[in-house]
Amino acid sequence: MDKLNISSFKFGVELESNLTGDDVEDSLNFERGWWVKGEHCGSEIISPPLKGYYGLFSLRRQLRNLWKMYAKISFKDCGLHVHVDIQHFNMGDTKRMMIF
Repeated sequence: MDKLNISSFKFGVELESNLTGDDVEDSLNFERGWWVKGEHCGSEIISPPLKGYYGLFSLRRQLRNLWKMYAKISFKDCGLHVHVDIQHFNMGDTKRMMIF
């Protein structure tokens, strides 16, 4: 079975936390395109469209920044949503993505 090619893989993420939007904006060093939206119970950090290895490294840097606020985070209230761009996937790619 062929593997998906990560270099052309397009995705976006939303990182949910119990932190307020002000806490996040004051404490995190956002890369270009990343932003925070206040929620009723915390905040959501939203990525720009990400692609390939550069996108994965950008996500990794943001997670490291968020981890610095470990003492303030209630992990039972956190979440991570990943949105995958599949407009150029064929049926085989879609199946591999589901198995991955």
